[in-house]
Amino acid sequence: MSDTGFEVDRDSRAIHLTESVPPVTIRVPKMFGAFRSVERRTDYLVVTAEHGKASYHLTRARGSSAERIGFMAWASLRKTIRNLCLLPAAAKRVDMQMTYYRNGPGSSSSGAHGRVLLDRTIVVQGRDIAHHLGKSLEAYLHLSPEQRLASNIGMIQAFAVLDRQIDSTAIASATPTEPTSALWLAFVALRKELDCQIPG
Repeated sequence: MSDTGFEVDRDSRAIHLTESVPPVTIRVPKMFGAFRSVERRTDYLVVTAEHGKASYHLTRARGSSAERIGFMAWASLRKTIRNLCLLPAAAKRVDMQMTYYRNGPGSSSSGAHGRVLLDRTIVVQGRDIAHHLGKSLEAYLHLSPEQRLASNIGMIQAFAVLDRQIDSTAIASATPTEPTSALWLAFVALRKELDCQIPG
């Protein structure tokens, strides 16, 4: 990318990577509020907005696929979910982790490992979790609260149980996509616990 290498459309909250092949458009979630600045920093595009900051991949990071270009960096995604989506009390107890390692040539995605923890205890983990965690949580940011809770993607729906914009009544009447999944059961139990702590 020469010069800035991107064009910002503030009205549609879109950033077009002008020299990317094929063309890539970044959609910044509404929850970030109005843009304050957009700038390139080495291999990332950093968007500073009213309610936070997000970094997006601009190049193919070592060991990752080209598909990551235009996607939010994991550290930014994790921070956004914790700071802008989860109930504050839940954010203190829930964590999401993603690791990569390489044992040979090729993409490190084959060595990806993801996990979700509650009170420092692993609820779900594995290579399949790594594959779905980042993709699901980035999609989560672009959905309304109602869409999150009604999602047919189990991971999105489970995180919606702890969403600060979704009340307990809606959760109680929700139909779980994966009713026996460890993540759904753990997050429903946590939400019930947190609801009981609210003075009535």
